[in-house]
Amino acid sequence: MILPVGIYQFKTLSGSKYVLEITENKCFLQRFNQNFELRRDTEKVEVQRIDSLTVGESAVFFLEPLGEGVGTFRFTTEVVELVVLSRKKE
Repeated sequence: MILPVGIYQFKTLSGSKYVLEITENKCFLQRFNQNFELRRDTEKVEVQRIDSLTVGESAVFFLEPLGEGVGTFRFTTEVVELVVLSRKKE
């Protein structure tokens, strides 16, 4: 999945709020949820690939290694809202 350079926010059915920042060369994801904690919550984690980000479906990201290994998949609950906070002007 390819999204334009910009900053996006999406919310999931579990109540998590994510901020996705896409630059020319890198992509970062931050997750916020006071009720359910995951490893490295609130930290900017580098996204190596966005496999899915569609309202009505689970989002799927392949992230930088969060421990040992080559990377980590992050699957969310259903995305209920996706908004553009800012986008690079052409």
